[in-house]
Amino acid sequence: MANEVIHTLFRSLLVSCLLYACPSWWGFASVDDKQRLQAFMNRAVRFGYLNRDKKDINVPAITAHHKLFTDVTSNEHHVMHHLLPDKRNQTYSMRPRPHEYTLCLLNESNKRTFINRMLFNQI
Repeated sequence: MANEVIHTLFRSLLVSCLLYACPSWWGFASVDDKQRLQAFMNRAVRFGYLNRDKKDINVPAITAHHKLFTDVTSNEHHVMHHLLPDKRNQTYSMRPRPHEYTLCLLNESNKRTFINRMLFNQI
C-alpha cells in the first residue's frame, strides 16, 4: 500500500479508537496516561504508520473539545446544553472570553468535567 493510504487507515482506525469520546475522559486522564498515548503515537511514526506532522496526540483531542463545545453552545436542543450555566448580563469586559456564560466556583470535584474545563479554558 502507498504511505498515504497507510497513514489514512491508521488515523481512521486506531487514532479514532484511542480518542473516542475524549472530551469526557480527557480531564480525568493522568499525565502518565497521556504520555502513554503520546508514546504510542511516537512509535507509529517510527514504524511509518503515521506522518511526523500528525504525531501530537493533543491536537486531535483539543480539536474534539472545541468542536463539541461549539456544538453544545450553538444548539439549544443539544443533549448537553442544559449543563451550561446561565449567560452573564454584564456589559463591560475586563478581558475577552470565548463564551458568555457565568463562571461557577471551581473545586476539586468539578474542575475535571468537560463543561468546566471548557468554561475556564483548561484543556
